[in-house]
Amino acid sequence: LSEANTSSVFSNLRIVILDGIETLKADELLEIVNYVKDPSPSTRLVLMSDKKPLISDIIAKNMTQCIIVNFAKFTDDEARTFLRSQIEKAGASISPPAIEIIIEIAGKDAATLKNEADKLIAYHHGKKTSIKESDRKSTRLNSSHTDISRMPSSA
Repeated sequence: LSEANTSSVFSNLRIVILDGIETLKADELLEIVNYVKDPSPSTRLVLMSDKKPLISDIIAKNMTQCIIVNFAKFTDDEARTFLRSQIEKAGASISPPAIEIIIEIAGKDAATLKNEADKLIAYHHGKKTSIKESDRKSTRLNSSHTDISRMPSSA
C-alpha cells in the first residue's frame, strides 16, 4: 500500500492493483481496511481475488469513495449456456461434447469462452455449421510452446 499513498511523478492519477487478497494475512488486510477509510485522492486501488474473502465485507463498510464489482466465473451450467449462445448467435451450432471439452480446457471465464467461440466461428468462415469435438484443434486449446534455443537451425 505504500505505492497507493505515494503521489505519481508522471501523472495526476495512479492505479494500484492488489491481486490475490484472499491470501493476505490479517495484519495486511487491516492495512487495506485502514487505507480505504482515507484513500489518497490521486490513487485508484483495485483489489482482486479469485474468491470473495470474508474481509471484503469489512473493507466495503469502511470505504468512503469506492465500488465493488463482482466478476465471478460461471457455474458449469452458465458456462455451457453462454458458450452455446455465442455459437448460436453466429448462426452455428455446437455439440454437447465439444462444449464440455472447451469448458474443461478453457475454464469458465466469460471473456475466454467468448474468445474461443469467436475463434471457432472464424475457423468455420462464418458458415452456419455444426461445431464438433475435433474443431477444438482450431483454437488455442491445443497450442504448444517451443523453447527457441532448442529449435533446429535452418542452416
